[in-house]
Amino acid sequence: FLGSGEDFAPLAQGLPSQFKVLALDLPGHGRTMIDASDPAWSVEGCADAILAWLDAEGITAPHLFGYSMGGRIALRLAIAAPSRFGAIVIESASPGLETAGARAQRRHDDAGLAARLLGMPL
Repeated sequence: FLGSGEDFAPLAQGLPSQFKVLALDLPGHGRTMIDASDPAWSVEGCADAILAWLDAEGITAPHLFGYSMGGRIALRLAIAAPSRFGAIVIESASPGLETAGARAQRRHDDAGLAARLLGMPL
């Protein structure tokens, strides 16, 4: 929560040297600030943006690790483009809430949490 790609530096340092680690800041995390109207703000839009970025960088068959929100996006990528990845690891993520009522309650609860966090020193 409120993390960035830099949070994964200790994990990256523990990998063998043949791995090149690219830790992305997802929308609203780290240094990636986008307007809520940007299509990349949604899980589907962010997954599409990641695929476009991989294409632009010429990255083929990467191993993907997604944690929390990143895990939800990794799940979307696993469904939408499984052949694009050598492996996909998903940690602490779920496909989301099933009902509109549950999603509305979650948005309400998250807004309250965000308001509290904004008032606290971090």
